[in-house]
Amino acid sequence: MPPSSKRICIGRIHDAHGVRGLVKILPYGEDPSLFETTCVYDAPSGGAPLSITLQNPQGKYILAKIEGVDDRDSALALRRTEIWLDREALPETEDDEFYIEDLKGLRVKTVSDTDGGHVIAVHDFGATPLLEIRPPEGSSYYLPFTKECVPDVHPGDGYLVINPPDGLQE
Repeated sequence: MPPSSKRICIGRIHDAHGVRGLVKILPYGEDPSLFETTCVYDAPSGGAPLSITLQNPQGKYILAKIEGVDDRDSALALRRTEIWLDREALPETEDDEFYIEDLKGLRVKTVSDTDGGHVIAVHDFGATPLLEIRPPEGSSYYLPFTKECVPDVHPGDGYLVINPPDGLQE
C-alpha cells in the first residue's frame, strides 16, 4: 500500500454463526457490496487481505463467508476484527456528502475567519453526528455536524468552517 493511501473502516466482525465458519459482520455503511471488493483488509495498514462472500442479512448484521475460515473456532478467532477498505476504492461523494474519515484532522476556521483548531474525531451516537474539535487553547468540545453549525466543508483544501454556538469564543 503506498504511504499516501488511506484505509477506511467499513465494518467489524461481530461473532461466529453456526459451525461451518460463517461470521456476522456489522457494516458501518450503506453499501454491503464493498465487503466483496478485492481491497478489503483486517488492519488499517498492512494486514492480511480478506476474501469475503456475503450470504444474507440477519437483522443489523450480514452473514458472510471468509475464505480459509471453515469452522466455528476459526470464525470465533476473528471476533471484533475490523474490516478496512482502501480509500480509493470508495465511490466518489456527492456535493455536501463526506466520508467521516475525510473530516478527521481538518483545520477549523470560524465564520469570522479565526483559527478554530482542528477536528480530532467524529462521533455518531445515533442522532446527529458530532465533530470533536480541539481549539487552539482549552479543552475539546463537540459540535453538531449540521449545515447551521458547519456551513462549509472543504476536505480537499484541508479545512472546514464553523459557526460557533453562543458560549464559545471566536
